[in-house]
Amino acid sequence: MKLSSTVLSLFFVISFTVALGLEIFARYPIQKPESIWQLLALRQQVSGAGYLFLGGVMAAVALYFWRFRVPILAGIFAIAATLLAFLQTALLLYDGVTTGAVAPPRLEDMPELMRAALYMPLICGLIVFGTAVALDVYDRERRKIWSDCAFWLHVVSAPMLVHPLFIMATGQDVVMGRIEPDANATIMLAILIIAFVYVALAIDRRSLLVPTLAYFGSLGIYYLVNSTANSTGIPPFALILLVVGALIITFGAGWQHIRRLIVRPTLPTSVLNKLPPIKQA
Repeated sequence: MKLSSTVLSLFFVISFTVALGLEIFARYPIQKPESIWQLLALRQQVSGAGYLFLGGVMAAVALYFWRFRVPILAGIFAIAATLLAFLQTALLLYDGVTTGAVAPPRLEDMPELMRAALYMPLICGLIVFGTAVALDVYDRERRKIWSDCAFWLHVVSAPMLVHPLFIMATGQDVVMGRIEPDANATIMLAILIIAFVYVALAIDRRSLLVPTLAYFGSLGIYYLVNSTANSTGIPPFALILLVVGALIITFGAGWQHIRRLIVRPTLPTSVLNKLPPIKQA
């Protein structure tokens, strides 16, 4: 029943999004700009089309959820709201540059600008994550639909948290350059992995841990094991699969046991009483 309702809701969202996109494109015909002046003139069209498109999607998703209570729609609503926040931020910066309140970035400022842009997904990720935790606390026994909604919110928030925190903590640049963690970056990367694992165990959410392992497995762990691969002759890809696979098997097989060993002794009872209950052996 959950699978069929999920597929139907996704079909509804995709169909509505395509129909709305075609209608907006017909109402706001946006042509490729051929000069800077044409680009400046597109501000009103882009803002109107963006607000109407994202607002319409959010309204349709909210209405469908109100009627049918499909949990995955919470994640879709969060994605649309995040895109709307990105659009609003871009328009504010655009207006600042055109009015002279904000200096236009130079080419040499692009790496720093890209790093500063990470605050936006981080803030959105924290808001989505906080909402998911609030739903988990509200439905700590996980008997209602709100815990299922929290699952999808954790799936959405995890990449928005992991990527900015990785770059900010390690000082690496995954947009403009190559990731080559030094000793300090390696330590910070290990701390980040431990922190995400602990939070995932505390709130009893594998959905927060899986995207984290996937990200660090594809970016961070590669460079951590690269030196070992060079000295042993083992292909880095094989070591990545070994490390990530071992973590997934370990946490998958002994999740509740690990929660009892790590979470229960390290958190006060007042906090444990608000978190999902730890199952007895």
